Amino acid sequence: MLTNVQKKLNLFIVLMIVAMVTGAGLASAEPAYHYVGFPEFGWIAAVTDTGSLLVEYPPGASMVVEPARDAVGNPVWDADLDGIADGYTTFPLNHPGEYTVVMGLDLNVSLDAVGYGRRADGTDVALLWRDVSSDNPPVELGHLLGFPYSYRTVEAQCINDLGQVVIGEYGFGGRYDFALSLVDPKDTTGDDVPDLWNEDINGDGCNDLLVPLQTSLHEGGFSGCLNCIWANINNSGEVVGRLIESSFEPDPGFVVLPEDTDDDGKPDLWFKDLDGDGWNDCSVDLVVSTQLGLSESGLIVGSAGGNRYRWQIVYDPDPAVVLVAVEATDVIFREVNDLGQSVGYTRYVQGRLDKHYKVQHTTYLWQPDLTVLNLYDLLDNPGKKEMNLAGVWINNAGVIAGVGDEAFIAVPIVANADPEVSINNPVDGTIFDSGVTIHFSGTAFDAEDGDLTANLVWTSNIDGPIGEGGDFSTTLSDGIHTITTSVTDSGGKTGSDSISITVGTVEPDVTVDSIAPDTVQAGATIEVTITGSGFQAGATVTFENGQGPAPVANVTPVDDTTIEAAVAAHKNAKTGVKWDVRVTNPDGSFDVLLGRFTVTP
Repeated sequence: MLTNVQKKLNLFIVLMIVAMVTGAGLASAEPAYHYVGFPEFGWIAAVTDTGSLLVEYPPGASMVVEPARDAVGNPVWDADLDGIADGYTTFPLNHPGEYTVVMGLDLNVSLDAVGYGRRADGTDVALLWRDVSSDNPPVELGHLLGFPYSYRTVEAQCINDLGQVVIGEYGFGGRYDFALSLVDPKDTTGDDVPDLWNEDINGDGCNDLLVPLQTSLHEGGFSGCLNCIWANINNSGEVVGRLIESSFEPDPGFVVLPEDTDDDGKPDLWFKDLDGDGWNDCSVDLVVSTQLGLSESGLIVGSAGGNRYRWQIVYDPDPAVVLVAVEATDVIFREVNDLGQSVGYTRYVQGRLDKHYKVQHTTYLWQPDLTVLNLYDLLDNPGKKEMNLAGVWINNAGVIAGVGDEAFIAVPIVANADPEVSINNPVDGTIFDSGVTIHFSGTAFDAEDGDLTANLVWTSNIDGPIGEGGDFSTTLSDGIHTITTSVTDSGGKTGSDSISITVGTVEPDVTVDSIAPDTVQAGATIEVTITGSGFQAGATVTFENGQGPAPVANVTPVDDTTIEAAVAAHKNAKTGVKWDVRVTNPDGSFDVLLGRFTVTP
């Protein structure tokens, strides 16, 4: 099994190849999307890989929106295809009432949400909600730094599926001071489920589980991640962030590459300063002036100075960040998925800012082959193509989420797949005595409809329909039976599987008497005539039970007693070896002429 490091290295190689051949005209097939609007919601803060949304609603509050799901758990947002979401369930971010504003900023697949609550005095508190669907109250996550200022903002900015949370905080005191840190929660019960995110062992009012992600010197001994304003984290514990510092142009970003110091397969070291310069030696600088996007596979995207950038985290064997592509653009790209798709938007202001004006956003996809597509051109909803769309999220299913005239998602249109059907019993080629009861079993699964085993229909080419469902027993008449089971899904696609079984003693309907000539030279082709009886149109000739590459026959049936064929021997065929000659009819009947064909030098 490939490790996460190997997967990232392999993906990097693929991306580099794609980037090199893009100029030669390689282009991926353009995806198609269905627009789904949420007129009542303010904005979408996050969309998980399973399709759950974190949205602002009502203003100053947040909730998780859980879609209706089909038989296999796929989200169904717009059952009637009218472009407006329906059938979903909402779960507000519960809180005890001490906050005037509650804002969710990120959500993981366990429906754990993070964000902040604003108290009446204007301070913001970092919050975590465990499984929002269970109506749990929030957990305060504390802070890293003891600001000597009267006003502090602490926000839980992002969470991964392991429960690791990145917290941003800043204070005001005649200047801005920022910090970015990570809490790696504890498992205090030993059940491999984290349950402790805030611990103040020394009583100084700070969360001792928080680890700084970047450092910068500050007068008065103030240390931590200064001037950090936003971050993303993936399930490998890798973190990307952006700095804001007037001495940098454009504002620099960074990626923290954690280390696994105890070799248990989990990162445990996010900060080290070996040279004492105040900077995190686990981090790598990136030139960027927007929020950075980070995928599970270690892809990073961002924009700066009129360019779009794409990087790949690799381990070969030491961690590094490699620039994959840089291209001129006016699009702000800020998210990327494991498919190599990045989403971003342009911002165009119509009118004067001091008078009546309108801001128009347009969403773009930066594809794995580095082509850029306008989302308007990919939508199947004609009435939505002139809307104001700012795409800010894309998950690993390719679902885009954003805001504009209304909160929206754009769902990839996936072609209906054939059901997967398998016969488990009996085994192909089994021979049964006359009159015995034969047990049949099989399965059918459809990507859209789920388990369709109960809908299987079974037939025999001799006896016709013989049963239904995934498990039954019956008797069959004597003969060579081709057994087929099939199922049709709700979209009209059919899947099937077939086997051949023999019941009773079957007299051969086909006989093979001779082949002439009965030799061929290695590397040559010869015309042969096969005689016998019972040959059918579509019969095949194969050579069996020899050694090395077998001769290959291109068959031309003449009648039921004669077959003509062009027989070719591989140039490296083993010579002097005798081969059996097998003639097989389309109904499965066959006969074998033993040891009667030879490849010669």
